[in-house]
Amino acid sequence: MFFKRFIFLRDIFEQSNFSFSALKEEEKDVIRQRLLANFNEPSHQICTQMSVLVAKIARVDCPRNWPNLLPTLLQSVRCDNTLLQGRALMVLHHVLKTLASKRLAADRKLFEDVRCYLQNTTQT
Repeated sequence: MFFKRFIFLRDIFEQSNFSFSALKEEEKDVIRQRLLANFNEPSHQICTQMSVLVAKIARVDCPRNWPNLLPTLLQSVRCDNTLLQGRALMVLHHVLKTLASKRLAADRKLFEDVRCYLQNTTQT
């Protein structure tokens, strides 16, 4: 329910030109932690919105300001809980899709680093 309300508020903020970067770093950390702690959401629609939200935040903050995002997602993908695994894969899909859409040379280099990290961690 928390995320449903958060997503509703996010839509209102987007309409009023609110920016995630306008929040204090402590507030951002709390939001990031709560997003990563709730992969076991039973509602597919809420999980989809949560995935999109994580991806939008990751576009700005990952991996520099959110270094534990990818390790947490990969850990969840490897767990035995199929619901948690599926939700983590959905979030990972949206995050990678969003990061891949960045066009600046520095961002492309960053995505290449992410790709190498994922390749190395999935091979071990």
